[in-house]
Amino acid sequence: MLPRFFQNLGRYYETLRKLQKGLDKAAGGRQGVIGNIAWLPSQVYYYARAAAASHVKTICEVGYGAGHSSVLYLTMNPKAHLYSFDIFPVTSGSQSEVLENQNLFQSVSLKYIREYHGSRFTAVSGDSNTSIPEFARKHPHTKCDLISIDGAHIPPQPFFDILHFRALARPESIMVLDDMEFLHPELQRAVKEGFAKERECLRGEAFTDREFANVEYYTSYVKAGEQKMFCSAQYLWQ
Repeated sequence: MLPRFFQNLGRYYETLRKLQKGLDKAAGGRQGVIGNIAWLPSQVYYYARAAAASHVKTICEVGYGAGHSSVLYLTMNPKAHLYSFDIFPVTSGSQSEVLENQNLFQSVSLKYIREYHGSRFTAVSGDSNTSIPEFARKHPHTKCDLISIDGAHIPPQPFFDILHFRALARPESIMVLDDMEFLHPELQRAVKEGFAKERECLRGEAFTDREFANVEYYTSYVKAGEQKMFCSAQYLWQ
């Protein structure tokens, strides 16, 4: 029998194959579904390993997107609770073309999560600049063992997400950060300001998982020399 980790990873892919069809249909095709960690097998494995760590009981993420990472975290760690911070246009209304597009498909994965993982999933709607600090004030005893930074990609927002999540972190908490090939300066700023340290950064493979990716888009992305990078980091405590 396979170890539990690989059993759960198999369940994740089995679930995601079904969900992806619903996401594509809702968005009018794969082109309409925004990028996600399932594009790269190496990143899926890295995030899965982080979520499945024995000390992880609470996971927090900024940036729900299409829900690929949320489904991964909840599947890989059947005992953890996930707090997901996002605009959630399904309930909040959209303010941009990206959010309008999210409104088409986000409900597909949210429906699945609420049906199968509802008691372990909390959606926190709003601008992360206010929703994260407000949540931290209202829930001072809630601390995140794993923190995923994948919200708005326009600087300096990733830096502020790193900064605000410190109020919900423990000394041993781990951050994983997506799309660092062009957002790495945001993490470096947190390092320079003395409240975070970089653990490692990895480059994704130069191919994508065709079941979940917009292959044509990523091919041009790699040709431009911008192969995806993801990092892990920790907070510093004085």
